[in-house]
Amino acid sequence: RMKQDAASQWWSTLTPQQAAVEREWQTKLSPLQFKVLRMKGTEDINSGPLLHWFASGSYACAGCGALLYDDVHKIPTTCGWPAFKDSRP
Repeated sequence: RMKQDAASQWWSTLTPQQAAVEREWQTKLSPLQFKVLRMKGTEDINSGPLLHWFASGSYACAGCGALLYDDVHKIPTTCGWPAFKDSRP
């Protein structure tokens, strides 16, 4: 979880126009998605819902919907975050 001080510091670096854009993103993303996609944060180690997920399908960006990975590229990992051996072309 990003510390409140770090989040406040991040917001303080934005221009009013940038802050307006980020507030719009906040309405479209979950708090965790916003932290990771917009604030360059990360989820806590061994906590993500996709860590042990190996179902068939594709993985897409939560922000723009772009397809990033296919299930065949996901590999078991011990680092605490999902890992992929390749991305979609």
